[in-house]
Order: sequence, then C-alpha cells, then structure tokens
Amino acid sequence: MSSFKSYNEIFDNVWGMPVQWKVSNYTNAWQKGIADYFKNSLIVTITTVVLVLLFASLFAYGLSRYSFKASGFLLLLCMGGMMLSPQVCLVPLYTLLQNMGIHNTYMALILPYTGFRLSISVLLIRSYFLSIPKELEESARLDGCSAFGIYARIFLPMSKPIMLTCTVLTTYYAWNEFLFSIIFIDSNNLKTI
Repeated sequence: MSSFKSYNEIFDNVWGMPVQWKVSNYTNAWQKGIADYFKNSLIVTITTVVLVLLFASLFAYGLSRYSFKASGFLLLLCMGGMMLSPQVCLVPLYTLLQNMGIHNTYMALILPYTGFRLSISVLLIRSYFLSIPKELEESARLDGCSAFGIYARIFLPMSKPIMLTCTVLTTYYAWNEFLFSIIFIDSNNLKTI
C-alpha cells in the first residue's frame, strides 16, 4: 500500500490506505533504474532454472534407471547437499569466484544458485522418475530407442508436473536471494532487483 502513497503520506499515515493513489510511483521507479535490475534478475533467474532442470533431470534419470556402485553414495551426497547452508559457504564461494575470475558477472550468481538448487531438484525428479513404469522404458528399447531418446521422448514429457514444481521452487529461490547478489555483484549494471 505504501508504494501508492506520496513520500509524506508514507510517514504520516503508515497503516492507512492512500488518500490519493499515485500509480506514477511505479513509472518513476522504472525510469530511475528498476528496469535494468529487473532485466538482470530475469537473466539470472531464467538461466538458473534452465541449468537446474537440465542437470537435475539428467542426474535423476541416471540415478533412477541405472544401478552402479556409486549410485548410493551419489544419492547420499545429494541429500547432504541439502543440509549445506548457502550462508556458511559465503567466504569460500567469494574466494572461489575471485580465483575463477567471474566475480561481478552474471555467472557469479548463476553458478551458486544452480549448485544450491540441484540437490532438492534431483531428489524430487528422481522420486517422480521412479514412479514411471519400467515397461514403458523396455518397450521403447525394443523399438530401438537409445537411452537419451528414452529420457527425451518418454521421461521428460511425462514429468511435466515435477518439472513445473522444480521451476517454481528454483525461480522463487533465484529471484528472492539477496545475500549472494549483494556480495558477489559490485557493478550497478549487473545488480538484480
């Protein structure tokens, strides 16, 4: 409600409705630089979502359909990744980004966001892939479909609900994350909203 008030009215009438609705506040904010911040947030969020969905779905497919010696360890490692707090990794991440030469770039946000969302996304998508009947996979193999073809033609189209769920969760995280964006980005041209 305060965004529709005049500057004086914000302090005079904190809890009340605006006397005069000032929609022009949004136009002024947009013209004073919010548009660039919004664009940067869109770039970072969309790239993060695409990377998370791509890597998480491929990793989940491998964990759900193939059995190999390290599959249990990888699943445990994935669960352990959910216990790691992003705030705890702030100093090592900052040093790593400096050493990689990507501090103050879009990648300084995209890579950590992707890394911290992969664990939960892999676990969600893997549990959904486990519910897909093996008979569909076997019939596709009999028809000559490759492993990647089964993934792309059967698993991905059938997993739209969980992909949408992971998209919403990742978008919410990448759009609202504040700590990394204020520390890893120094340039006003790259700051997010």
